[in-house]
Amino acid sequence: MKTRPDPGQPRGDCVSYSPRMGTDALGARAVVSGTRSWPAPHRPFEETLQLPMSVVIRLRRTGRKNLPCFRINVTDSRFPRDGRMLETIGLYDPLRKDPAAQVVVNAERAKHWIEHGAEVSEVVASILRRKGLKDLLRQHKLRERPGRSAKTKTRATRDARTERLSKAKTERRATRLKARRAAKKAAASAEPKS
Repeated sequence: MKTRPDPGQPRGDCVSYSPRMGTDALGARAVVSGTRSWPAPHRPFEETLQLPMSVVIRLRRTGRKNLPCFRINVTDSRFPRDGRMLETIGLYDPLRKDPAAQVVVNAERAKHWIEHGAEVSEVVASILRRKGLKDLLRQHKLRERPGRSAKTKTRATRDARTERLSKAKTERRATRLKARRAAKKAAASAEPKS
């Protein structure tokens, strides 16, 4: 017969993260699984700056059935859509008639979060563009492609073929035009003059 574990003790099959847990000598939070514990992997400060940001700015649906209203929230990407959030920075009501009241955004807070690395969802990005806050969004940099302009053997043969085909096309067009003019002239001279 199985016995139930004490409510205060972690189960042996799960990993729990709790503020009551101890820390190791480096200050890293210890991870407890059953009775064993080991320190969490320590990362240098420079490496933590390169980790992907888990904070996103996205919509949270409110309102009732067939009458949607959305809050523009700053949240952790791992939280559910309508779950926990860090901060509400705006409101989007698509059914409002007045376009000025349809979108309300705290631009200062949006700028703060974007500067600190929060990712913006596509829908929120389009809402910010509509509000005239396009300068807040990061512009995609086009990468330089130096190899595209280099002359290779394949590129040379392709260019030569294109030139040869275009020259043949202009010659065919000229002969067709010449034949058409000759046929027109023959038809005009064959008609009886009245």
